[in-house]
Amino acid sequence: AMQSARIRDISRSGALLEGPGALEKGQQILLHGSAASFTPAPLALEATVVRGKRNSEGNGVDWVGVRFDGVSSEAQASLDRLLEAIRSQGLE
Repeated sequence: AMQSARIRDISRSGALLEGPGALEKGQQILLHGSAASFTPAPLALEATVVRGKRNSEGNGVDWVGVRFDGVSSEAQASLDRLLEAIRSQGLE
């Protein structure tokens, strides 16, 4: 089943996701992104869950850290464009 998550932090090596639901450490996932204004093509990145935190406050928000795996040169170029666009807007 497809789940959606919000990217809270992203780098060339991985990302911190908010709200992806229950994902276990070591689980492999495929991230699909569509930052239309940033990348000419949708982003698809294979990633492995490296850490996670279940929210104990009952509002349903979980946090998951993922490491990107075997990023193709095309995906890396799209990711680099996304990161550059984020930096150009004054965000870190």
